[in-house]
Amino acid sequence: MKKIAGISTLLLLGFVVLLNWRVLLSTLGSFGIAALVLFTLGMALVSYTFGFGLNQAQRGAMSLGVCSRNGSAMLVAVTAFPVLDPNLMAMLLLAVPVPLVVWLVLAKVFASRADIDR
Repeated sequence: MKKIAGISTLLLLGFVVLLNWRVLLSTLGSFGIAALVLFTLGMALVSYTFGFGLNQAQRGAMSLGVCSRNGSAMLVAVTAFPVLDPNLMAMLLLAVPVPLVVWLVLAKVFASRADIDR
């Protein structure tokens, strides 16, 4: 069942990218990607900084968990609108892979800090 869900999700993402590739390319000149990176970093920084009483590993895990968002839930909410703005769909599509890259960098930073604390 997990394979079917994964394959159908990838197919849906592929079809949406094929249908909206011009809009996705238009985001490269905007500050949308930078805003998404700053938003993700801001959420991670706030949750990491205010993790009072937690050790470094717990703060890192909490920070990564707080700055992760569910892309499929966003897709369901956006598709409920009667008229769909193509720019909104482009940012929704970017809201999954862009934070993923940020999470990978943050995970490496948190892991390196965990080695120092030991």
